[in-house]
Amino acid sequence: MHFRSHSRGALAKYKGKVEHWRVLGNDLGWEILQRCISDDIITLRGNLYFLNPENVDKWLGISWLDLRKGRTSKKLEEYLRSVKEPE
Repeated sequence: MHFRSHSRGALAKYKGKVEHWRVLGNDLGWEILQRCISDDIITLRGNLYFLNPENVDKWLGISWLDLRKGRTSKKLEEYLRSVKEPE
């Protein structure tokens, strides 16, 4: 949600900030991050994670702008529930 414009308007955030324990919180946070990468919601290039807004809507059923406003969707809730917590 804290992605901002880097390099010609692309939405990105530094890898170290995304992977920080305060952001991910726990092992489930890592699983969610990995799922977002595998579904191409975010992409790691160099030291930046780039957000793919069209895939946010495709996979989560909500626009990135609505997420920034704190809104949610049924599809987002289902997506998060589908991520398996590590044992």
